[in-house]
Amino acid sequence: NDAISEYAVTFDSGSNVDAGLTRGFTVTAKDQYGNVVDTATAAVTLTAGPASGFTVSGSAGSGSVSLSSGVAHFTVRGTVTGNYTFYAHRSSDRSNNTASGVYTITPAPLDHFSYSGISNFSAGSSITVTVTARDAYNNAVTDSSGLALTLGDDTGGKLGISGSVSGGATETLPSSGQVSYDISSD
Repeated sequence: NDAISEYAVTFDSGSNVDAGLTRGFTVTAKDQYGNVVDTATAAVTLTAGPASGFTVSGSAGSGSVSLSSGVAHFTVRGTVTGNYTFYAHRSSDRSNNTASGVYTITPAPLDHFSYSGISNFSAGSSITVTVTARDAYNNAVTDSSGLALTLGDDTGGKLGISGSVSGGATETLPSSGQVSYDISSD
């Protein structure tokens, strides 16, 4: 029986990848018994769910490739961290829509820091500044523990800076990749 029952989606090299890296996906046309339908040549579409932050075989969010002997190969690149499911179906009529397992995009290596809470403030007042480790795609880097971050005072000592560790403005980033500083003005 050449009837396609599903389009099986497999990850060519594991289900976890750093943001920005490209991975291969394979879609295989299968019959109701799980056998490859090697006569299948239709175009198949692979879509990321949710689609934002992905390119699939060069197209934003989803891409189409023709089956060859029942198999289609896709390249996928994601830049937004999170857990995703991919869906494969025949391009012409969206039939045999099949979901993949969970594909996880993790942060790329540390690229820069973002700061929030920075504003003008007057003598005698204080603000809290939060510093977050970020990758090149602006995802929070959650595996940055062990990195030291120092907040400097170039006002000639007019600012009092303290972090969550008492006694100074140098912090070792926790696994969350985020640290807050309390800043007061004399």
